[in-house]
Amino acid sequence: RIVTARKVGMMTAQGVNNKNKSTYGLIKLIALNLTSISGFVQVLMLIAIVLNMFDAFTLGYFLINLLVCIVSLHSVFSVDIE
Repeated sequence: RIVTARKVGMMTAQGVNNKNKSTYGLIKLIALNLTSISGFVQVLMLIAIVLNMFDAFTLGYFLINLLVCIVSLHSVFSVDIE
């Protein structure tokens, strides 16, 4: 059982590292950069710090991540019934 769990874990880790991001569209790339803390959000955080708008930044970041979460869940659970 442990060997099987390790194999699955190794396959999953390799699958994550081997994603081909060249097929991603513009909207998906923007969404990935906005939700990643090392992406475009650092610029927004810097602006929020300079302008002392921490609450607005937190609310905006929450809403962006909520929207991405809802879209992701919709795409995962949408099933085409023919």
